[in-house]
Amino acid sequence: MKPRAFLCLSIVFFGGPAWAHQAGQSYVYLSVTDDALTGRFEATLKDLDRFVPLDANKDGTISFDEYDARKAEVGEYLRRHLLFKQGDRHARATLSGTLDLLPTPTGDFARHTFDVPEFSPPPAALDVRFDFMFNDGAPAHLGIVLIENNTRTGVIDNEAHPAALYRPGEEWQSVSFDPEPFGTVVARFIGEGVWHIWIGLDHILFIIALLLPSVLVLREGRWVPTDNFAQSAWYVVKVATLFTVAHSLTLSLASLNLVRLPSGPVEALIALSIAVTAWGNLRPYFEGRAVWLIIFGFGLFHGFGFASVLAPLGLNPSTLVAGLLGFNIGVELGQIAIIAVSFPILYALRRTPIYRPVVLQAGSVALIAISLFWFVERSMHVWSRAQELGYV
Repeated sequence: MKPRAFLCLSIVFFGGPAWAHQAGQSYVYLSVTDDALTGRFEATLKDLDRFVPLDANKDGTISFDEYDARKAEVGEYLRRHLLFKQGDRHARATLSGTLDLLPTPTGDFARHTFDVPEFSPPPAALDVRFDFMFNDGAPAHLGIVLIENNTRTGVIDNEAHPAALYRPGEEWQSVSFDPEPFGTVVARFIGEGVWHIWIGLDHILFIIALLLPSVLVLREGRWVPTDNFAQSAWYVVKVATLFTVAHSLTLSLASLNLVRLPSGPVEALIALSIAVTAWGNLRPYFEGRAVWLIIFGFGLFHGFGFASVLAPLGLNPSTLVAGLLGFNIGVELGQIAIIAVSFPILYALRRTPIYRPVVLQAGSVALIAISLFWFVERSMHVWSRAQELGYV
């Protein structure tokens, strides 16, 4: 691989903002003051060309002049697909002007500004319908509404934290403009944290891989059943605590936009972490400090995985502390629930003839097979994405 290609591929793996403009996505940026609700649409010319023919000379490229000639129709098309509601009151956006095209690596985005005089001054919250392209043959399209500026909450130039995501069948979302009470945000994100650890099968399998040898001890390089419940339980507590510290650290850093990794490579590395940990169960080469370094190191990547889940949930600067606290508590509660169910069962089975050959060894082999399949699948997706962008 050429040095330039390697550098670009590294950018695909280890760089990039949370919500950079991407193909297959359209955006609504809202600005809220005490007196007015305004905003702008952003959608790619390629997407718009499907419904408002823009490529007049059919050369496969849409110039600014071609777009400018039909910008009024583009604005009207976008306006029809955005609706604001509070109770029985409904309002559509009123176009207030057109900005220049926004060039991005994935194509040019048309930008149309608007205001919503019917909801000026803005209420505390509105139900917002945004169904651009959903009913026009693009079921995979993702709509994103962001509150770019909000004088009520102190948000300024926000382009990283969406207020709502829109997919087919989810065209109506509630968008809040007033600060949420701290306790309400914490409670909401506790539920999200619990839910996402329970549906995150790769995180669960990593925990299981760590738990399988917890009811055994190494003697002369072989696993034998432990005689001390308290010792095994304490080992599990240390493992869980170290894993929690690691993933909480990177989750917080990513949510604060201090360090961020794209989800594709992170998910591939998370899959690999399961295989490496399970291999250590079959060949117990990792002892002492090495075990804790491995748990902590892989825990850091799991934190980035949690961050990719947390990003679309509406965490913004005004709810950052409460949301992070709640989500971390929820993840920890979900993790504790998994351990509370699994560990007593493993401890009860540790002396049975099936534990080492079936539960530990066959179970670890199964974990390795599953995780390596995920690793290859996710790595191929990253490689394909790098090829699409011309990096390799």
